[in-house]
Amino acid sequence: MIRFVCQVVNKRIPVVAGTGSNCTETAVYLSTEAKKAGADGLLLVSPYYNKSTEGLKVHFSEVAKAVDLPILCTCTDRTGVNYHPGDDRGMCKGI
Repeated sequence: MIRFVCQVVNKRIPVVAGTGSNCTETAVYLSTEAKKAGADGLLLVSPYYNKSTEGLKVHFSEVAKAVDLPILCTCTDRTGVNYHPGDDRGMCKGI
C-alpha cells in the first residue's frame, strides 16, 4: 500500500508511513520497507504498555539508526511516559 500511495502522489505531497510496532525488530523491518517503497517519513507508535523510559529510547533509536527518514513519535497513555525532543530527561536526544 505504501508503494502504491507513493507512486500515485509522485512526490507532490510527502508520504508519512505508519510503521510502528510493539516489537522493535518489526518496527525496524517495516520502516526499512517503507523507505524502499518511497516513504518520506515515518510515524511510530510507542510500544504498548512499555513504561521504561530507557526501553522507549532504545526502541525509537533502533529505528532511527536503521532508516534515515524523519520520524514522528506518538506516545500512548498506556506507557505512562511523556517525552519531547530536548526535554530535561534527554529522552529524544540523539534520535
